Amino acid sequence: MTRHIIASIDDSDMMPAVCDAAAWASKRIGVPMTLLHVIENMQAAREQEAMKDTALGDKMQALDTRQLDLLRERAELVLEQASQHCADDVSLQPLRRLEEGVLVEVLASLEDEMRLLILGKHGATTPEGHLGGNIVRVIRALHRPILIVQESFRKPRRIMLAFDGSKTTVKGVQMVADSPLLDGVECDVVMVGGETDEHREQMEWVRHTLEGGSIPVRTFLLPRQDTDQALVDYACENDIDMMIMGAYGHSRIRHLLVGSITGSVLLNAPCSLLVLR
Repeated sequence: MTRHIIASIDDSDMMPAVCDAAAWASKRIGVPMTLLHVIENMQAAREQEAMKDTALGDKMQALDTRQLDLLRERAELVLEQASQHCADDVSLQPLRRLEEGVLVEVLASLEDEMRLLILGKHGATTPEGHLGGNIVRVIRALHRPILIVQESFRKPRRIMLAFDGSKTTVKGVQMVADSPLLDGVECDVVMVGGETDEHREQMEWVRHTLEGGSIPVRTFLLPRQDTDQALVDYACENDIDMMIMGAYGHSRIRHLLVGSITGSVLLNAPCSLLVLR
């Protein structure tokens, strides 16, 4: 089975950036891309009401059916708009996929077909300045790399890999080295915790592994303890186009993607975030 780049889109202002990131990744890796739009299925939410009052339930079901038809029409327009956005690159012929259900559950059902998932950092119903409510749930549920993009996507010229020596981040380094996604892109490997013999040895291994994968590397050991802000500051001060993290790691970095710090990093980082599992 050929795994696809799956771009999860809605009718928010994030759609063009998600499409741009998917097109870039599809060409870099050399696999097809699929534009996915998920309609929340309302039927289950009405079943209890229908059981209480048959006449009221029938009316609600008729209204839901009409609303669902309208949502499907809107979804088709979103997919068409996204396809047209991708049409600027004549080499791309993205597939379209319309599903109904809960976003996290739909994505989990497609995991075997997924090489890389791309999401916007917020959706159509997310209040301004907030993080999309599904992002952390998706990260926890899936075991595929997830690229979370900002309002605009810039092809990476310099990336930053947050490393803490954990099994997850060690595996992440190997994944980056083995994939064509980031071949030739300059990479700053950043470890928060200061200069120790162990850290220097770990960073030397990272350098050797990434350079073996045709990725130019610089390594940096940061003495600061506030890991989330240190990483965001480094990205801002060094013109980083993409941050890369493992979904789980040691101590501070572990909490970046399982607790409230996730929102801080995603909202304050100036670039895309690639989460590796």
